This record gives sequence, structure tokens and C-alpha cells, in this order.
Amino acid sequence: MGFVVLGAFSPAVLVIVGVAGLLQAGGFRIVPTFLLVLGLSMAAVAAFDIPLKIMVDAHGVHRRCLARTQVFAWDDVVAFRRPRGRRGRRGVSSTPPSSAATPSAMGNPETGRGGLVLETTARRQYLLSTGRERPDTYVGIEQAVARYAPGLSLPGPPYYPRSESSL
Repeated sequence: MGFVVLGAFSPAVLVIVGVAGLLQAGGFRIVPTFLLVLGLSMAAVAAFDIPLKIMVDAHGVHRRCLARTQVFAWDDVVAFRRPRGRRGRRGVSSTPPSSAATPSAMGNPETGRGGLVLETTARRQYLLSTGRERPDTYVGIEQAVARYAPGLSLPGPPYYPRSESSL
């Protein structure tokens, strides 16, 4: 949810600063115009690419953003995965330590801390969730994948530290 708020807040700040700069200058200026164009382009990217809701059914994966809805048929889906955390980029595994891990997270090396990413046959990747999905949402996705696309790889459930497990 924080990613969605940040995706809306940052462009709004840039647009406001750009418009205020242009109004104060009384005409065209390079820096305020650049900030305005940057803010508007960031708003367009956020509206078209930050997912608000996903649904999984017999037709495939439905990804709803603010300005568009996409449907990925099961034949086009190659895999689901979780992006590596910051530690994973440096070669350290993003898997939680075994002393703090949940039993389901310990056995799966692909259990990550981020949201889901969908990989397609066209070698494209689409963000499905900006954060960790709730356990009941994950179970629904898992059941739909098992029912409509058996054999498709699905990463393990998201890792929730003990302090967050009651969310």
C-alpha cells in the first residue's frame, strides 16, 4: 500500500512545484517546466503500471491498475516469482533466518519478502502486488494456479515476521 501512496504522492509534489514555479516566473522557465513534465510522466507511469487489484480465475490473471486492466491468459503465463530483497542483490539469500522463519517458509528457498511478479512467454515481467499479500489471498492464488494451470511455478508464501503475523 505504501508503494501506491508513494506512486501518487511523488508526481503530485513535482506537478505542484512545477506549476508554482511557472506561475511565479510568469512564463516559460527550464527548471519548473522540467519538474512539471517529470511529474506528469511519473503520474502516467503510476496510473498505468502500479497494480491496485489482481484476480485469478479460469481465464487467467487479471491485473487492474488505475488507468487500465490487463488479462494474462494461462497459456501466456510462464511463472510467478518474488523479487529479491536488498540483501539478495549482494549475493546474500533473501530467505529469512531459520530461527525466525515460519515452518512453511523454511522449506522453500524462493520465499521472499516482496510482492508477486508475473513472467510471460513474451519475456515480460508484470508487477502483481506491491507488497506481501495476505495469507488468505496467497491461498486463493495457489488454489487457482493448481486448478487452472497445474505445473506452473509459484513461489512460496510471503514471509511474515512474528510481529507482523497477526496482520
